[in-house]
Amino acid sequence: MICPFCKKQVNDGAKFCKYCGKKLEDSALALPAEQEKEAVEKVQEISESEKKFNEEKAEFEQAAKNEERGNLENNDKKEITAGSEKMEIVIFIIILTLVVGFTLSLIGFQF
Repeated sequence: MICPFCKKQVNDGAKFCKYCGKKLEDSALALPAEQEKEAVEKVQEISESEKKFNEEKAEFEQAAKNEERGNLENNDKKEITAGSEKMEIVIFIIILTLVVGFTLSLIGFQF
């Protein structure tokens, strides 16, 4: 049976609603059995829809977290790559300086 006041499922033959506490036995608003069955089915459909929505929401949030984590990892890789390129340039300049200095000293150039 459905409580006509709070629209929640209560035990058949209950005298009071265990959710809202209203008296049920004299209620002229009690739903006929067919309407009650339809109401229960609608509540179940809504519950299933809500469950599916919550699952999809959780999947979306997880995908967003994974994407954010991936972006952070990519940024770290870019920083490492940029640092490596700078290091390569510094090493190249040092080697070039040594080669030029050694070459100049071979030809007798004095500093």
